[in-house]
Amino acid sequence: DPNSKGHRFDIVMGIEVITSIHPSNNRFQAYLLPNPAQEQVRISIQKPDNVATTNIRIVSMAGVEVSNEKLATDTSELDINLSQLSKGIYLVEITHGTERIVKRLIVN
Repeated sequence: DPNSKGHRFDIVMGIEVITSIHPSNNRFQAYLLPNPAQEQVRISIQKPDNVATTNIRIVSMAGVEVSNEKLATDTSELDINLSQLSKGIYLVEITHGTERIVKRLIVN
């Protein structure tokens, strides 16, 4: 629309609704904020325990690993710089002990 002068916003809808990131139970959960992201993404993890090691891998859709981080046992958040990544869709694999979550990350 020429009347908007290029100022637009996006509404992104999905299955996952985030009301809070407070430990509410003992389930292993992870959130990517913001998603889609441009310069940085915060990965927030709700862990059932602080004993198991947590690993975070980011893989391109071509299967190339672009990041691999190990999270300290007493940490539940990690900020990852995305400025070196090309625009596109990436998979974020988060493993905690024997549990695994895979999330889709959009970099634009």
